[in-house]
Amino acid sequence: MALTRGPGAGHAIAYIAWVSLLGGLSAEQDRKACKLHHGENEFPKPVTSLTFCQQFRRRTCCNKTHTDRLRRQALSYFDQEVPDECRTIASKVLCSECEPAMGTGERQGICRSLCDSWYSSCKDAMFTLSSSNKYIPCTFNSLLCWPLGDVLKSGKELCEKHSMVVLDDPQLCYGGKMHPKYQKEVKKERAKANHNARSRYRWWDRLPQPLPKLILALGLATVITGIVSLLLV
Repeated sequence: MALTRGPGAGHAIAYIAWVSLLGGLSAEQDRKACKLHHGENEFPKPVTSLTFCQQFRRRTCCNKTHTDRLRRQALSYFDQEVPDECRTIASKVLCSECEPAMGTGERQGICRSLCDSWYSSCKDAMFTLSSSNKYIPCTFNSLLCWPLGDVLKSGKELCEKHSMVVLDDPQLCYGGKMHPKYQKEVKKERAKANHNARSRYRWWDRLPQPLPKLILALGLATVITGIVSLLLV
């Protein structure tokens, strides 16, 4: 008996195609172009040449030139007199420029809580005023130095001294980590790479390996021949 496809099946196929099209359009519309550093047709992407802010190498609007500049800005924080926590948090703050959502404008400033952490971890360290009117840790050639807590009174003031917008809305501010949307993209990308790596391994593993098999066959033949010889004696 011949099988026929009713009109309902055609409608179902059309509906699935329409939903798939909408899904593709939605995903495309959800992509945000980089507003900082790049043109409107550039999107956050992996960049392997970053010299600083490596935590964003898998998704960023920055390139090597931008991170070279940020590394120079952070250089004084790597003096041995600077507390480790002060150095770590300052690096997170300075690298906000390379966080993908900051680059696209989906995030519009620094979270006040991150500014507060920066201030509290550095307030007892000795700072000086740079040529660009920003407070940075003292170095061996600094002429005037003060404890940061003596010249600034809050994390908000410290961030604003570095020309950063300070916000309280966690949906719009950078708190030291990559935006969840881009974390999800990176995780998906890694899973795909791992799957491809396993597939290549399985493909190689399935290839015939005549030499080991030949050696095994010869070894077995030798053992069998020895056993037979013993039985015939």
